[in-house]
Amino acid sequence: MPGAAASCKLPPAIAMKPLPLALGLLAAVLPLRAQNIFSVSENGAVLPVRAIEDRQPFVLDHGRWRRSDSTRYSLRRAQIFGLGTLDIGAFKIEFTHALSDSDEPDLHIYGRLKADIPLRHCFFVIKVTGDLGTGLFFDGLPDLPANEEVRYDRRFPYAAQAHGMVQIAGVYLFADGLQLLTSRDDPFFVSQQHEKTRQALQRQRSAR
Repeated sequence: MPGAAASCKLPPAIAMKPLPLALGLLAAVLPLRAQNIFSVSENGAVLPVRAIEDRQPFVLDHGRWRRSDSTRYSLRRAQIFGLGTLDIGAFKIEFTHALSDSDEPDLHIYGRLKADIPLRHCFFVIKVTGDLGTGLFFDGLPDLPANEEVRYDRRFPYAAQAHGMVQIAGVYLFADGLQLLTSRDDPFFVSQQHEKTRQALQRQRSAR
């Protein structure tokens, strides 16, 4: 069963050129008004990703956890958001030069997260668009205890052959496969969506 390891994968469909500017707070691409699931495609089947560990997505297949070796990813519309709200604090995404001999910059993702309820199997997905098309890359996040601030700070180096201008088109935060709302979302909208989720989960339990 997946743990809390963090990893990153940049699909080969997207090549990235060094950008000498900060892309700013996650608030620049949040709040969101449509819920999503992060999925993998395997032999014509679409499976929701439930966790990310060791550079691989994990799915729940017929009640059992397993790693997916697929490299075909997508964001698809979901019916509900996950319960829980993330305080994203000063969470940033920047292209920065590390102190090294390389001319290639790092993608630096760092900041603080805090959840109002315990959250497990957390991860984020970043959608990028650029000269060579659209792609997704993702990273696992630590499990988040309730009301405890958790720091996150990682750098992801670029491949030497990377090229092409890119822009971040969306940042999506998940726990156990469900997209989360954040402190940047309207409180009334958050309350509405969480009530919708609770009702949907209650219907599922009643149908069993």
